[in-house]
Amino acid sequence: EDLIPKVLRKIHRFHSSEGISKRPSLTFAVVVDSGNYCLRANTLPALLESTRQLMKSTTLNQQKIATSAEISSKSQVGNDSLFGEASRLGERSSIKKSVVGNNCTIGSNVKVVNCIVMDGALIEDGCKLDGCIIGPKAILREKCQLKDCDVAGGFELQREHQAKGETFGSNRELVEDLY
Repeated sequence: EDLIPKVLRKIHRFHSSEGISKRPSLTFAVVVDSGNYCLRANTLPALLESTRQLMKSTTLNQQKIATSAEISSKSQVGNDSLFGEASRLGERSSIKKSVVGNNCTIGSNVKVVNCIVMDGALIEDGCKLDGCIIGPKAILREKCQLKDCDVAGGFELQREHQAKGETFGSNRELVEDLY
């Protein structure tokens, strides 16, 4: 079975009324069709960890790289990652412990570790990402270095941007672009 649509397209958002903090809370749930998994997360970092747990529980028989994906012969997608339909990976790049959605373009000399890269994202040459959530159709220009960052859908980071623990765009935009 192809797990990528199940991971990236089965994310549901729920707003509760007022919680303990007297502010509306946001909850994500990932439901996988087979009925074997139901993951719940209250924050974007928890969503990232839930996705990681789902990937760990998949078997070796399940397809982790889409048949239409284009991966350079000098690049690597780890066994602990999922790589989507019509996505491309350039020369000397590596994807580890991550989910890459459909129609993504990842350039040369890119390192992606512990990340969720949603559909249509563009990551240009020389970028390094660790623990990030990249929204749909987000653009990261050359040589960006991000650690533990969230980039909203459609947001563009300029060349050589470096950040740690930041959110670009709002978390609400990041989540709303899933629908």
